[in-house]
Amino acid sequence: MIIIPSGRTGNDRSLDLGKESILIEYDPTSKYEKIVIEIANDVLERGSYVLLVSSPPRTGVYLDALKKHFENGTLRLVNLSITGTLSLESEVIEIPVQQLEWFSDVFRRLTKGSIVIFEPLSDIILHLGMEQSYKFLRQNIELIQKMGAGIAVMINYNAHRKEDLSAFENLLLNLARISDDRLVMIR
Repeated sequence: MIIIPSGRTGNDRSLDLGKESILIEYDPTSKYEKIVIEIANDVLERGSYVLLVSSPPRTGVYLDALKKHFENGTLRLVNLSITGTLSLESEVIEIPVQQLEWFSDVFRRLTKGSIVIFEPLSDIILHLGMEQSYKFLRQNIELIQKMGAGIAVMINYNAHRKEDLSAFENLLLNLARISDDRLVMIR
């Protein structure tokens, strides 16, 4: 359970990421990596397993910051790469952006109450387009929820058209935005 301040009411709101989904909008000038690390640490300290999906160079930042959880097996990292080769069994899972279908294999390994932090959505949209990215995320949200897990998805709100952003906002139950380097609940 993480506590997110509400931007509209001023009342803090608790969010059980093990049961819910949230879209977190960020501006690339914010320190959103700090927020990702805080969310991961909060969830991990409450005893949940975290699957963190990122892309270079941030994968290395998260590996360094969350090393103790990575080493004790409560955190798994997936590196979404442009040029890498598929590697599902290595220490850091490697999935090339052109082989997104392999995510379903990774997500099927989740246990009830696990949390997926999916940070590279904007990268996927920019590489593969809106339609393919939306279909990918929608199918995998359904799979993650069937597994009894929750998901937090990050998106750069300045990198996409308003109607595209709106489609993703409607795909997830909750919406927050990083403002002044803190997470603020919108709905």
